[in-house]
Amino acid sequence: QTRWFEDSCDSEMYAEKRPDTAGVYFVPAFVGLGTPWWDDETRGAIFGLTRGAERHNITRAGLESIAYQSKDVIEAMKKEAGLELKSLRVDGGASANKLLMQFQSDILQCEVHLPVCLETTALGAAYFAGLTCGFYESKLDIEKNHAIQMKYTPKMKKRTSVMKVGSAPSPRLGLLNPRSIAKRGSLSLPSLLNLRDGFPLV
Repeated sequence: QTRWFEDSCDSEMYAEKRPDTAGVYFVPAFVGLGTPWWDDETRGAIFGLTRGAERHNITRAGLESIAYQSKDVIEAMKKEAGLELKSLRVDGGASANKLLMQFQSDILQCEVHLPVCLETTALGAAYFAGLTCGFYESKLDIEKNHAIQMKYTPKMKKRTSVMKVGSAPSPRLGLLNPRSIAKRGSLSLPSLLNLRDGFPLV
């Protein structure tokens, strides 16, 4: 909607023009929040804006917000299943974004596997059709077709990754008191979990 670039694919190029988000955080709660927050009243927001923040920083923050949101879901799954995540298989248009995939690997501290075919929803439908008509004899035949074109491994140290995630504001905040973000790094996820839209931090 901002018309900063003609195609969403250009977001990677814009984001790479700056080394970080300049303290900007983006909460993509356009229709509320799903797992693990389950709050349909929360709305999207951008935190940490200063006069030094540019569209490149905001674009980078937007991409990072996708990874943060995915991490929320994955951490909930790990907790419920009692399992650790060794690798993550990704697909879809966003997975073509190298900056996003590397950041996802960094904050999850695991490998991210990018398949040759990114449109796996359509591919899955084709596979089911192939099974039905007898083109494939079994699911094992389909598994043989699965191929990885790239593996992302964590480049960020685990300590840095934990600090990065811990400094992000809670997605459940609709408004943030500007005074609270004045000190960079002063925001911690645990201290914000119980706050809701419009509640002042100080």
